[in-house]
Amino acid sequence: MSGGFDATSYFYDLFAVVLIAIPAFYLCRGALARKLVWILSGVVLIAAIAPRLAFFYLLYWMLIPPVWSLLDRVPQGLARRVAFFSHLIALLAPMVAWKLLGDAFVGPLNKGLADVLWAFSPTLGQLDAIRDVFIPVGLSFATFRALDLAIQRYLGLLDPPAVDVLAYGLFPCVLVTGPICQFKELDLTGIARTRADAEDFSIALQRIVLGLVKLFILAKLLAPSVVMVTQFEALEVPLILALVAFAWYFYFNFSGYADLAIGFARLFGVRLEENFHYPYLQRNLQLFWANWHMSLTRFAQRNVFVPAGGMRARTQYRAVVATMMTIALWHDLSLSLVIFGIYHSLGLIVLRLLGNRKWSLSRLIRNETLARTTATGITFVYVLMSFPLLVISTDRLAAFYSSLFGWSA
Repeated sequence: MSGGFDATSYFYDLFAVVLIAIPAFYLCRGALARKLVWILSGVVLIAAIAPRLAFFYLLYWMLIPPVWSLLDRVPQGLARRVAFFSHLIALLAPMVAWKLLGDAFVGPLNKGLADVLWAFSPTLGQLDAIRDVFIPVGLSFATFRALDLAIQRYLGLLDPPAVDVLAYGLFPCVLVTGPICQFKELDLTGIARTRADAEDFSIALQRIVLGLVKLFILAKLLAPSVVMVTQFEALEVPLILALVAFAWYFYFNFSGYADLAIGFARLFGVRLEENFHYPYLQRNLQLFWANWHMSLTRFAQRNVFVPAGGMRARTQYRAVVATMMTIALWHDLSLSLVIFGIYHSLGLIVLRLLGNRKWSLSRLIRNETLARTTATGITFVYVLMSFPLLVISTDRLAAFYSSLFGWSA
């Protein structure tokens, strides 16, 4: 449901916008002017995909501060908590409706926004009419950033003005492909003093080149594995090889996006936290998730794992399940992703149970290098077996795993 959205064109647009926005950003000396550069850059970038998309995100982020003002008027206690959770549900609603209802929600929403654009400006309406792109582009990332911001404000950790909310929401480097950066990473309070030195530009260039290599060379070479995995019935090569290739395609594609976002953000003097750190080389499942899509893991840890009792022995397992289901269902609201969440929850729970009993492979394998290598291999295989759940419909999963393991139909 992404219509005519082309990720390649998006990165061309991002490069063009950044070429203009970087000089403008540093020529501006005031904090407000620099924030406006980010906001305008984000609007232009997202409008290049579809003007109605820019209108949607402007509306989404502009409505948040007035809602906060209304929440502040609600008396403390149960009423305030109910109002706050209603706010979180409202922030989640577009993403949930999109993932549950699909075109039944997206179609009318796009038509409604397109009609508003025509009424506001026939020129914008005409530009929008040639863009066959549905609204959900970047919606999952925007939703979780908005949730994180709302929760931090409710806890009294920050209270940003409306212009800062817009600058955070429309920061151009993370709009479509993430990562789910925290508000503090943009350092909006010190934006007037932000500088980028030679080291920043050198690191930015390295990350951008690395991202381009991952996306347009390594991921492109492995892209046929997607078809091989999803159309496994007529496959002429061993399915396990196709699955391994898909796992690496998925990594290079996703981490390539993150590298570009981190690199472009560094040009603005913004140091985004890492989103991937050699996840396939980790020696257990907990370390894998601590190093895979780290911005999502960090979001789930502070907003789900800790509040659900993850730091207490009595409630740690329910917190693990809640956290993994949040991570799984962020990708899609489907039975396949529910299975994905349960699968990884079980793996993490077993790992904790074994850890509580002081069990490790090094007790069985005396050679430390061999023990680490074996543990890394087991972790990779465990993760690998769950990747089909991300791309194969539930009704075909049994056939896929039967083909993978050579079971008779």
